[in-house]
Amino acid sequence: MPRPAHQLISDLESKRADVCFRPIADIRCRCDSWGVLSSTTVATLFSTVVAWAIVAPPTPSPSASVKAATHNASTTHLKSWQSRFERRAFGARSGIILPYRLARPLAAGPHPLVLVLHGSGAIGSDNESQLGPFAASWAQLLDDSRDSPIVLVPQVPSRSADYIFCRGKPCASRPGPSFEALLELLDSFVTSNTVDRQRIYVVGFSMGGSAALQLALAQPKFFAGMVAFAPVPPSSERAAELKRLRLLVVHGNRDTENPFNLMRGWVGELQKAGGRAIFSVREGMGHQVPEDMLVDPDWRRQLLRNHQ
Repeated sequence: MPRPAHQLISDLESKRADVCFRPIADIRCRCDSWGVLSSTTVATLFSTVVAWAIVAPPTPSPSASVKAATHNASTTHLKSWQSRFERRAFGARSGIILPYRLARPLAAGPHPLVLVLHGSGAIGSDNESQLGPFAASWAQLLDDSRDSPIVLVPQVPSRSADYIFCRGKPCASRPGPSFEALLELLDSFVTSNTVDRQRIYVVGFSMGGSAALQLALAQPKFFAGMVAFAPVPPSSERAAELKRLRLLVVHGNRDTENPFNLMRGWVGELQKAGGRAIFSVREGMGHQVPEDMLVDPDWRRQLLRNHQ
């Protein structure tokens, strides 16, 4: 059985955690004592500050029971989760209109702010496509007595991150046509007195994960933590700019859309610069959010424990 997050944190503090800590030259390090992990991987990142390469042990594909539980939770609770999100729209200076969904705790603030960025499959203007299980399941945290977040889920009408291609495959990301509008939307919330400015977080998948990294470059002191699933990184020359960022990257080693080895190498460059990040390898997984993290609230709560 995988260890709960709080036990792993305790292990780390007593230097008994089964995490690979090796120089960057040996970034392929392996540990075999963990099972299917989600919240524990996040716990490792956000309770550890080291100048070594941190590669989470390869995690096998979720079992059939985990997949079934995720499917059941999604289908049973999805409409209820989605109902917690208001429909809104934001007009950027460029004239771009960003539809977005907003969920807020009932209690008075200030509250943490979580920005959830979608992949390219949800580009549009219906203000619905971006609110699938990955985003909507954040509603589970709205009634937490502690750390309940404001959840902001924009939909971009065009790409938030573009890719530079080398030999037919993505080799770096850069801001897309909707990026500046996203940055303006985020700024409009950060200036609100309902947001705790020491606790701003971004999570994103694919294009959204790539845009999250670009946001961190644009605002390097802004974020208390970030989780990016299957992103394309910025150019390796800029990796050192994010050495202060608490970052978890989750990537399947069978991803044929956004190259796995590209992202792993970029995390290596970040570590060379003294950065703190975890690269979580998902064995046999393609281009997706892992089933065991899609709607799981535990890793989300662990993320919210971080402060600037």
